[in-house]
Amino acid sequence: MVAAGGASYPSATGLWSMGVIRLRCVEGKLIGQILEFDGDQVLVGRGPDCDLSLDDDICSRRHARLEVRDGILVANDLQSTNGLYVNWRRVASQVLHPGDRVSLGRHVFEVIETGSATDTRSVELETELSADAIIEDYVHLDEIDRMIDSPSRPDADETADPVSAARKQLRKLHVAYRVCQEIASALDVESLYPLIVENLFSTFEDAERICLFIKHKGGALELVHNVSRHPEAIGEVSRSVLRRVEEESVGVLATDAASDDRFSHSHSVAIQGLRSLICAPLVTRGKFLGAIYMENCTKVACFTKSELELLTLIANQMAYAIDNAILYRDLQQAFFATIRSLGNALEAKDPYTRGHSARVAHYAVGIGEELGLGAEQVEGLRIAAELHDIGKIAISERIISKKGRLTEEEFEIIKEHPQRGVDILQPIRFLAPVLPFILYHHERFNGKGYPEGLVGEAIPLEARIINLADAFDAMTTQRSYNEPKSFATALAQCQSEAGVSFDAACVAAFERFLARTRSSAVAELNGREADLEHSLQG
Repeated sequence: MVAAGGASYPSATGLWSMGVIRLRCVEGKLIGQILEFDGDQVLVGRGPDCDLSLDDDICSRRHARLEVRDGILVANDLQSTNGLYVNWRRVASQVLHPGDRVSLGRHVFEVIETGSATDTRSVELETELSADAIIEDYVHLDEIDRMIDSPSRPDADETADPVSAARKQLRKLHVAYRVCQEIASALDVESLYPLIVENLFSTFEDAERICLFIKHKGGALELVHNVSRHPEAIGEVSRSVLRRVEEESVGVLATDAASDDRFSHSHSVAIQGLRSLICAPLVTRGKFLGAIYMENCTKVACFTKSELELLTLIANQMAYAIDNAILYRDLQQAFFATIRSLGNALEAKDPYTRGHSARVAHYAVGIGEELGLGAEQVEGLRIAAELHDIGKIAISERIISKKGRLTEEEFEIIKEHPQRGVDILQPIRFLAPVLPFILYHHERFNGKGYPEGLVGEAIPLEARIINLADAFDAMTTQRSYNEPKSFATALAQCQSEAGVSFDAACVAAFERFLARTRSSAVAELNGREADLEHSLQG
């Protein structure tokens, strides 16, 4: 398998030769032209340094890259502004076949076969194939589908004739490709685990239970996902199987575990009456990450050696995807820890604002959940709320901690902090979606906010939510320029400003959130105020 653009694709011979990539323009200023490129990659964009430079104002300077990897042609988006589309579907990375249409800005290109001896061809399986015949041509997935679904496909076992054996191998490649394509681009560990198990259930029809184990830093294997077709019958997993898989990094197959001498001392096998089980290690970069375990308590020999090979193949890609997701998560956590430390440094300048960003995030998430926002949208809201004041790092401490009313000039400087925050965070690409929420969190619903004086729903919803949460926390905590108000007084003031400073729907959602959590919130606030008073007295 080879990695390209953050995803993995099955290796194959005979698709594209190293040296020729051909495209036909079917839409745009180059329509009708056939473009041929030597080498194994083509950089496409508006920039003069691109191999294919497009005169197109909605195309990014470096828009996409087409590259040949181990005989496979892959298109990778280079985080372009308007996206990469293959067959009119937006993609981050996509394997290309002859006839596929790639949209780059206003231009559409059709992928053309190379016309060389390495053309893409379907494999014709003839009954005369000898037992030692070798198939090396690349096979289209639609051809594999046709062969798999063919009424003439025998239900032979693994000792069948060469035609059946070849079909089984094609089916394995097909299934592995489909599963790997599903999981390769996932970067959220928590959503990746159920995605893996869901795909495995659709692939291994006889599996009654699938468990995913991950080895954590302490060294222990932890069960992170466990799904059974018969939840009432869930029991222990065979630890002897897991130990062998971990210690030897090999797959284990048992056609009748209850009578298998290897498991004669396994309490779980005996208790559950396990019949068939199969387990494969998750190994990547020479590192054991965990194991995938499947079992069936009713059928003997329902898993085969061929299926163990298939599971091992898929497990290799699962390990790669899981490792990437864990690294991505750790990188994000390290990044946010760094950003939070900057925020803490900012708040340390002024003890009156200690914990402000965390409280604003707490309120904002509550409002978002009351409004029915999805998990991904709520997470973006939380991140933006935690970082909303980061731009104040670039504002003079004299102004930030000034007691009393700011001068007009000082207030104009303070009004720069949303833009300064965006400037600080802009180099972090994965924060791009939340930057507008930070930039506009001081816009008011009636258009009298800053920096642009946006009105009503022209203000992003997340920015409207943070504006309300920010104002409420400022009203209910001790500041150098005002005494704290009670929750009831502050909420009443927010209600009086509904439709003026604040979005009325956000105020109503906030009222519901406070009613649901007010007692704990008041206790937390009182605790924070006591800590603050103690620190000031010290």
